[in-house]
Amino acid sequence: MTEFEICFEAMRGKEVGVIGLGVSNLPLIRLLYVHGAKITVYDKKSAEELGGEAAELRDKGVKFVSGEHYLDGIGESLIF
Repeated sequence: MTEFEICFEAMRGKEVGVIGLGVSNLPLIRLLYVHGAKITVYDKKSAEELGGEAAELRDKGVKFVSGEHYLDGIGESLIF
């Protein structure tokens, strides 16, 4: 197992926060998902503004926190 694989295997089942559902974070979120992380995405935009990518991820169990106070209460042990 490579160091990369060990790193992502360690994230399996861990709560991970990702700030922003931007173009650069979509591949990260998908990679975390494949490796079994429990992901919460924090974004100021509403679910409707985030569009299809957000709906696809939500269907896979990714949680979303959005709105003006989207960072209030952020508490995952690993945040990207």
